[in-house]
Amino acid sequence: MIRGLAGRRSNAGGQAWWLWGFRPAAAGTASLVLSALLFLCLLAPFAGQAQQTSKSVEGKVLSSASGDPPLPGAIVYLQDEKTNVVRTLIATADGGYRFAQLPADTDYQMWAEYKGKKSKVRLISSFDTKRAVTYDFHISEK
Repeated sequence: MIRGLAGRRSNAGGQAWWLWGFRPAAAGTASLVLSALLFLCLLAPFAGQAQQTSKSVEGKVLSSASGDPPLPGAIVYLQDEKTNVVRTLIATADGGYRFAQLPADTDYQMWAEYKGKKSKVRLISSFDTKRAVTYDFHISEK
């Protein structure tokens, strides 16, 4: 150690290590600590994503008539229970629909309509742990 001005202790570079309350570490130890801190900082944004999952809801809109023919052009409604925002989709030629990338921590109400007729309302619960929910709507055309 080299004695600095006014009795301060300093290392060969002239830095007063006693001001910070620790002695200089070897270069290998410092780089190891810095590497570990950098690694933890890079992982921090991913820590919360493990629990944030999404779910999808899909199915078909079918007629209640014999043979369950599909109802292309039927409108499928998905209502977010938290915000009351309603999303809609139009059923494809085979009566299919698919809502994807839905937050898993939200409850939804779903129903379908075709030519003024409405299906039963279906509740999709946030407590349902399935990531892919399948539900077919049946609408009576009579």
